[in-house]
Amino acid sequence: MTLLAYNLLLEEFPMAEKYVRKSHNGWTFEGDVAMMEGVGRFVIGLAAEVHIIDSPELSEYVNQYFLKYVSQQQNK
Repeated sequence: MTLLAYNLLLEEFPMAEKYVRKSHNGWTFEGDVAMMEGVGRFVIGLAAEVHIIDSPELSEYVNQYFLKYVSQQQNK
């Protein structure tokens, strides 16, 4: 994630700091989440600032969200 996403993550979820490490491209969150809705909202809201690396469940949640909500806006 970018510096912007990192700062917003820590502002909204300060306890996430122990699961974030600096990487060569920015910051990487590595940890378990209780529900996809919370992390999904974060990723969707910062889509240009976040890259999903190894979470098929999160990728599927984001794709389904797009199909359900975003694509229907294009049809109006």
